[in-house]
Amino acid sequence: MKVAFFGTPQFAVPSLRALPGAGHQVALVVTNPDRPQGRSRALVAPPVKEVALELGFPVHQPETVKGDSRLEHLRDEGVELGVVVAYGQFLPKLVRESPSRGFMVNVHASLLPRWRGAAPIPAAIRAGDKVSGVSVQRIEKELDGGPVLGSRQVALTGTETRGSLEESLSVLGAELLVECLRRIETGEAVFTPQDAAQATHVGKIEVEDARLDLAQSAASLERLVRAVHPEPIAWLDLPSGRLQVLRSHVEGPARHAAGEVEALAKDALLVATGEGALALDLVKPAGKREMTGAAWANGKRLKPGMKLA
Repeated sequence: MKVAFFGTPQFAVPSLRALPGAGHQVALVVTNPDRPQGRSRALVAPPVKEVALELGFPVHQPETVKGDSRLEHLRDEGVELGVVVAYGQFLPKLVRESPSRGFMVNVHASLLPRWRGAAPIPAAIRAGDKVSGVSVQRIEKELDGGPVLGSRQVALTGTETRGSLEESLSVLGAELLVECLRRIETGEAVFTPQDAAQATHVGKIEVEDARLDLAQSAASLERLVRAVHPEPIAWLDLPSGRLQVLRSHVEGPARHAAGEVEALAKDALLVATGEGALALDLVKPAGKREMTGAAWANGKRLKPGMKLA
């Protein structure tokens, strides 16, 4: 089929690369505009744009798709179907129905209807889900609420980070997309409505969402550390400044009050929480390099029973 591909981050790249290999013609790649990044504020292209140019696909980068005449008339360019993978913008009805087949499909990083919304992967890790996966669904007005064409699931081990799970699900999503496009092309596609009563929702993960509250349990804090790594990174708000926590683990019961030093291990700092002790394995103080929790604690001359400083 001749398709238009909508996507922006690295998660969408495997799906874009899979399309020509499966015999589909990518007529247009739609991605978000280049954005300023870093201290220099230099414009940086989205990963999807870089790959599209590498593969020789035409690229379109509207600030907003609403009212974009080209996207409202995709069938005039011979586009049969729209494929969306983590594009990041709402698609109005005129755009959704502009391909000749009259619809678009979306690769979503969850087992719908669980975790509709912008950040399903961190949500699954933070909630301690035992399984995750990907779904391909038809795009409708309700966010991630359209009927599902196919899904694949993976078991979670409890060691995944946001980054590692995104990487594995991006590959799984590309494989599922190719399978679902074959069904559409051959007329075998069956779209199954979602059970809205089972739906859960999650918004975009902000920096404030990554703040560690030591009054919570060590298990929930450890999941949060993994759920926001490598972005936006978990952090503790301490009198001496913000301390990022890059890696941690649960270390049994605690004797001290939440927020106090439980013990110093060889490479980690054990901190008492609302339930159990959390070992800070790898941390990064503001303006400094990464270091073990023990190295940071030794620099602060912390002892068991002391409040984190």
